[in-house]
Amino acid sequence: MLSQAQPRVLFAARTLCPAPWHWHHAEGKQACANLWLIVDGHGMWHGEGRIYPCTAGDFFVQRLWKPCEGHNLDGPPMDVMWANIGWRDRRGIDLDLRVHDQDLPAIHRRVNDLGFSAALFSRLISASERGASAEADRWLACVLEEAGDGGDTARDGEIARIVDAVRREPERPWRVSGLARSAGLPVDAFARRFRAAIGVSPRTFLVRARLDAAKSLLRMSDASINDIAMRLGFCDIYHFSRRFRDHVGCAPSAYRRGVGGA
Repeated sequence: MLSQAQPRVLFAARTLCPAPWHWHHAEGKQACANLWLIVDGHGMWHGEGRIYPCTAGDFFVQRLWKPCEGHNLDGPPMDVMWANIGWRDRRGIDLDLRVHDQDLPAIHRRVNDLGFSAALFSRLISASERGASAEADRWLACVLEEAGDGGDTARDGEIARIVDAVRREPERPWRVSGLARSAGLPVDAFARRFRAAIGVSPRTFLVRARLDAAKSLLRMSDASINDIAMRLGFCDIYHFSRRFRDHVGCAPSAYRRGVGGA
């Protein structure tokens, strides 16, 4: 199981792909994967019988033993952060990802916070270029964790609007009653509709959105843990630390050091 293995970076880079640009990977014996994070521009990606648009915020996990291709035929250049990756077991032996296809992250998803995901990916690339493989592997785990947080995208357009608003400004004093009013629904009806679209209650989502924002602030700012807790509306640092550990799996201080939570 990949959940018990360690992801590792083979090599990584950032590429600008001006039109006309085309990349094709034939079916082969490579037992590794390729990550793409589209930072800007637009194009298309074809693979496994499907076609996906490539726009800012699209994240791909390409199985390199299967044929796939990407292209940018017109318009502005497509800005792509990418990494060739694999996994090692606890003994340090490389895994054959062809055997673990079903355990790999989804082929495509949208990231919740492009700025944060790109900042993590940039650190991955920088560490890889410096030959700091252990550091690059830690940043890779963070990139995969962040990309994996995009699974609660709402199909309900009204709920999706509310979700986006909360994620953009998690520090606002949101209340479930206020969100229900903005959707034009009684609180009970709003809560049922929200859970049907997102899979959790509105109150649980609000806490998660604030904790996800805390992850960004811990990694990308010098603000103290106490200041982050107060900014995001937690009553004190102890309450914040307890909720953060429950959500992420490690203490805020450990997450800031990059040694846990991924």
